[in-house]
Amino acid sequence: MLPPVESTADEHPPEPTSEPTPETRRWHLKLRGKVMVLLMFASLGPLLLASSINVNRSQDQFKRSVRGRYAEGARLTATAIGAVFERVASDLFQTGARLDLTRVQAEEARRRLDAGDLGVYLERHAGLDFLQSQSSAYLVVFMALADGRVFRVAPYHHLTRIPDLAGLPGFRANGQRPKTPLLGNLTDIIDAQRPRPVALEPLHDREGVWRGWLGVVLRTEVLSKLMEPLTRGSPDDAKTVWMLVDGEHRIAAHSDPVKVGREAPAEVLAATELTGELTLDGVDTLYSRAPVPETRWQVVLLREAALAYREVSVLHWILSAVIGLTLAFVLLLADYLAQVLLRPIHDLERGAQMMGAGALDYRIELATHATDELGHLARNFNEMGENLQRNRQSLRAYSRSLENAHAELDALVHGIRHDLKASLVGIQSGADGLTRRYGEVLGEDGRGLVDRITTTVSRVHLLADDLVRLVARERGRPEASRFALQDLLEEVRDALNGVVPGALLFEGPLPELEADRAQIRLVLLELVENGLRHNTSAVPQVRVTAEDEGLDWRIELTDNGVGVPPEARERIFEVFVQLDAEGHPEGSGTGLTVARRIAEEHRGQLTVEPAEMGSRFVLRLPKQPMLLTSPGYRITDGDRLRG
Repeated sequence: MLPPVESTADEHPPEPTSEPTPETRRWHLKLRGKVMVLLMFASLGPLLLASSINVNRSQDQFKRSVRGRYAEGARLTATAIGAVFERVASDLFQTGARLDLTRVQAEEARRRLDAGDLGVYLERHAGLDFLQSQSSAYLVVFMALADGRVFRVAPYHHLTRIPDLAGLPGFRANGQRPKTPLLGNLTDIIDAQRPRPVALEPLHDREGVWRGWLGVVLRTEVLSKLMEPLTRGSPDDAKTVWMLVDGEHRIAAHSDPVKVGREAPAEVLAATELTGELTLDGVDTLYSRAPVPETRWQVVLLREAALAYREVSVLHWILSAVIGLTLAFVLLLADYLAQVLLRPIHDLERGAQMMGAGALDYRIELATHATDELGHLARNFNEMGENLQRNRQSLRAYSRSLENAHAELDALVHGIRHDLKASLVGIQSGADGLTRRYGEVLGEDGRGLVDRITTTVSRVHLLADDLVRLVARERGRPEASRFALQDLLEEVRDALNGVVPGALLFEGPLPELEADRAQIRLVLLELVENGLRHNTSAVPQVRVTAEDEGLDWRIELTDNGVGVPPEARERIFEVFVQLDAEGHPEGSGTGLTVARRIAEEHRGQLTVEPAEMGSRFVLRLPKQPMLLTSPGYRITDGDRLRG
């Protein structure tokens, strides 16, 4: 039988408070946050996308612009240095064409140099003096024999040994003009510790026979001045490196004069692109190089990439600040719009609270949203309230009818039980009278029939009591509490001690359950008693184990009794069914039925599984009955479940 249906609403429900509960406040924040995030994404999404595209595009364009500026500076500097080399070559060619090698007396100078006579350098030559005075870029002008030995110098220096061009890297005594200036250190002619550029022009006599060389030693300072504009005006000139590299990959001029004469960075000279980025000494570096026209020399410019592209960082900061301000503005706007959009939803929420509290006559009015979706939702709420109000009246009438039916049923059951027991008392009295008065006349067979009548009367008595117990149990509602399974099993063992022979054993750790303790005690008492009573073993036993199955506890009760045939594993749970009624007449066949119903009310299961010996009953109970049980399952005030 079902328990009486109770209404949760009062006649005059309390007015819900306007102050939201913590749960309602969290709900407000979540919905408000979602609306704000949606508005922010709708507004900031295109802005951020466009900003990221423009930033990346601007960054790429700016980097290309910086690389182009550096490449253009290196190219212009290389062109200027090429013009200097071209002028030097022109001056050497014109001067050489006017020289009279006969008057120079080159053969006489050869003989004197072979003899070690250094007095040859005391003789001056007007052509060399004139050439040396043509440009401030000429440090020394000289003439040399075909084998490279110098025999005329302007201006004159006191020499202690014969200068020789053969010591210059790249010098070839073949009578052809070198395609590029040479870089060497003629310490005998000039007092210098670092190499300097040397330009040569072959000298021929009137018959066109190659006789020697006309050469110029250039001032490095002149070339350095041409390269200084590459970093002029920059606040961090020290971070920018420029250099002039000869055809042998040696540095002819450098922003740091100490490095003149050293090898240039091989990574830069080996790069396929004239302008790009690479890593030098662990630092990302922007490089740019340009070949000097008509030579194998190159102008190289190096700068740390972070300094070269520092304007990009400034641009990023500016854009970040703009995006931050825009984000703050959009955040405030989204918060305001969220409040405007959620105001009618708050009205709907208040209406739902009122109806949930039992004020089913409360109506929601949204004048500003009469024709939109919120207005339709408000009308649906109002219609729901009207339907609930009608259903509550019907439910109350049905509840009263059901209570009357239950009362009539209880009276009927108790009346039947009373009349039945009165009749059974009469039958038992008659049977006892037959045994006392006519026991000898009835004989052994007659007395056996009378005993069977007595046994049947006892069983009918028990059935009548169990019928009343079933009806009463249907009225009850379980009350959940937390308890230890081991403590409950010990109570069951104490209750059965002396009632049925046998042993109740526990194995492994046993959990704590959340259920109706009294009803679970009835289930365990019934299962343990059946396992010990229906048992022909010398030592009847029931072994209890528990296993964690995630959401449920699996409790197994295995006995060493007679077992349950496969075809009867479901029939034993039917009411008034007994498999061994003759051997155990004291049973009524309702115990397992009640046990299974208790398990199902707890949203659990009670089944029988095959076992090697005896029977195995499996009881499954949920760990969190509040999440899994029916609405009729309730919690006592003093013992609440933990989630």
